[in-house]
Amino acid sequence: MKITGRIETETVTDVRCDVCGCSARLESGNLEYGMLHAHWGYGALHDGERYERTSVRNLFLRNHRLPKAGAAHSKHV
Repeated sequence: MKITGRIETETVTDVRCDVCGCSARLESGNLEYGMLHAHWGYGALHDGERYERTSVRNLFLRNHRLPKAGAAHSKHV
């Protein structure tokens, strides 16, 4: 026997940039943003602290130069 009913769920409706406060929502309705997580380990100056920062795409890419997925990493000697 099936029992049906309505269930109210919470969903993300917008993401705000922690740097500029702008919405990460595009005109298409999609969200485009980056997240930076920091988890400081044992013995570090910030031992046990955790941080999470959200940035809109252009600020994230400007502030965090990351290699594209699949790109070879260069080593400096």
